Amino acid sequence: MSEELWRKIPPDSDLVLYLGCGDGSQAEALRRQYPQMILLAVESNDDLRRKSEQYSFEVMDSTAAALARIDQLGRPINAWILERRAWHDETLTLKVRAQLFRRLQPGATRVWDVGNSQHWQKILRLLAGKTADEKRFNPDD
Repeated sequence: MSEELWRKIPPDSDLVLYLGCGDGSQAEALRRQYPQMILLAVESNDDLRRKSEQYSFEVMDSTAAALARIDQLGRPINAWILERRAWHDETLTLKVRAQLFRRLQPGATRVWDVGNSQHWQKILRLLAGKTADEKRFNPDD
């Protein structure tokens, strides 16, 4: 994610969820910019997750693990960053997406890196939390 995009995160955000943090370098740049925030990152790729663990933020292997940590912290998500790679993360099921939406602070910032902007209607449905009609993931989730 470019610096231009992550600079959209409000400086007073105290809990930011970063899905698809890759090697962690961009997430670390964000954390250095706003050291007071709690940055929770998810990276399902084992090699990339190991690289990201060198930085000073929490990195989990699944969105379910991130949800559990968010619940431990007992505060809403102020900003949600979704990298293009995370769109295909098998842990980002319909059920988990719904749980994430319930934990967003009203008016939370969402910065999503979208590979194909022609799917803008689907993106608008996702932003509105209307994901029940999306069958991309296992319908049993």
